[in-house]
Amino acid sequence: MALFKYIVICFILVISPGPNTFLVFSTASYIGKRETLFKILGLVVATYIHGLLSLFGISLILLKSNNLFITIKLIGALYLFYLGVKFIMQGMSRSDKKSFQLNNLKRTNELNSFKEGFLTQLLNPKVSMFYLAAFPQFIHFSQSQYHLQGVLLITIHAVVIASWFILMTLFIKKFATILNSQRYSKILMYVSGLCLIYFSILLCLQPIPQIGHI
Repeated sequence: MALFKYIVICFILVISPGPNTFLVFSTASYIGKRETLFKILGLVVATYIHGLLSLFGISLILLKSNNLFITIKLIGALYLFYLGVKFIMQGMSRSDKKSFQLNNLKRTNELNSFKEGFLTQLLNPKVSMFYLAAFPQFIHFSQSQYHLQGVLLITIHAVVIASWFILMTLFIKKFATILNSQRYSKILMYVSGLCLIYFSILLCLQPIPQIGHI
């Protein structure tokens, strides 16, 4: 029963709109499936880091420093803002058909795609709060093998992330092929960019969590 509850929470966390959603959505529509898969791989690896930091208590130690929390929060906000501006600039650059074709040829390499997915997930406050508040409640720390139990739960979360975003990539790519027009593509980049900027502002306004309530 507890495992089912955990899977449901993971699923709700993953499908709720956030920076990852718009990152995958815009990449799958604008750049391509290969680059999107590397970004999803980055999301998965960063998820393991979040989980392991929580499992070994390091996240809670870091959270005790208000200055460190504010610094990490601002770095995350600036990175999301940078991604938002980047998508808007890409949309603005697609002024004609020739530009549209050239931009499609300028594909992001695999390492950069991985890094974008990795950093977006690593600096995602929604994921940080999940591993600080919800995740420890499903670990039986009194058991000798609680580390293995924790890794299993992290893996379940990672599988949910990969499955959902791969499914999204396949459907978005098909949809984008049907509506493959300059106007649609530019609107998509603008919306994705504005949403990422919006999430960066929300992150800046996020208060410092009270450790006693975690």
